[in-house]
Amino acid sequence: MQSAFGSPDCAELVNWFVENGGYIHPGAEMVEDAENGIHFRARRSLPASSVQDVTICTCPLSLSLSHLNVTSQDERRGLPPVHDVAGNIASQLLGSLALNAVAYFFLVEQRLLGERSFWEPYISCLPKEDQLGTPLYFSQEDLDWLRGTNIYAAVDQRRVMWEQEWKAGCDVLRSRGFDVGKLTW
Repeated sequence: MQSAFGSPDCAELVNWFVENGGYIHPGAEMVEDAENGIHFRARRSLPASSVQDVTICTCPLSLSLSHLNVTSQDERRGLPPVHDVAGNIASQLLGSLALNAVAYFFLVEQRLLGERSFWEPYISCLPKEDQLGTPLYFSQEDLDWLRGTNIYAAVDQRRVMWEQEWKAGCDVLRSRGFDVGKLTW
């Protein structure tokens, strides 16, 4: 186990989160270990009678990273403010792809921006491709062990669906003059 904030990335994420209106209960800490990755845990026990009344963490909508960041202010009318990102490529996909797919492209776009992204402290703490252990990232040899189960078919269906969304998004962007070379599958 590392320090109370797990790693420099964890400390940067917590500082960014709190500085931008997020709240983390003083009895909680972000840590990182090999088994669980980056996660929160309690620093101390809370009295059982008060657990339901304790707010552990709140995240303002302004820190969210979603399709809302690329939609117009008119479409967000009535919602709390979000971090608005004008002129991004993901906004070009609105109306052409499902909102969840727009959000995927937005995350990729922000990841490619690196330190220039408002969400860089959050994105840098997300697992990298080689750290993902879900069936979508299994080798074919590992997937073969799942043949004949509903998981095997579901993994293939999910992969096909996401790849179709990626291709459709790249087609839309290409048709609008955007270079999609870095938006790799």
